[in-house]
Amino acid sequence: IESSHPHPSATVSLNELRVSRHQQEQMRKVRLLLWKGEAAGARKLVEDVLSSSPGFADALSVRARINLHDDRIPEALDDAHQSVTEDPQLPNAYFALGEVLNHEHRYLEALPNLERCISLAPRSWACHYERARSLVGCDRTALAMDEVKQAAAIGGFQEEPEAIYFLRGSLR
Repeated sequence: IESSHPHPSATVSLNELRVSRHQQEQMRKVRLLLWKGEAAGARKLVEDVLSSSPGFADALSVRARINLHDDRIPEALDDAHQSVTEDPQLPNAYFALGEVLNHEHRYLEALPNLERCISLAPRSWACHYERARSLVGCDRTALAMDEVKQAAAIGGFQEEPEAIYFLRGSLR
């Protein structure tokens, strides 16, 4: 789940300042658990974070993606929307919302969210990749191919991630 999440920005938002360092450290642990493939442990920890900081946008965006992975779509959509509301400067919030909307084949609704993600995190290959998925869904294959190329170029991967490889292949 977490490997494609946009990297946190170098700036700190007001929303992030409202939560304790401990909660922020807990979110680093959540990301580590997700990276290790331990979604159940990550869900428990993110739930603990949100029980004491219910408006923590970063935690909401991560829980949205965990819910999406667990096919809990209404909860994923609610968390993603709340994350955007809580912190309109958080790229991860727009990424999570765009990803959920893409999953639901709501490509036209996903596009502006992913464009906002890109405006906040222009060097995030994940935002460009997810926008390419939206463009494919909107039958805009030339633009989608440009986004796939951008995602691959930004990522600087030694080996292209499977997701980019397969999306690129479907556009040829």
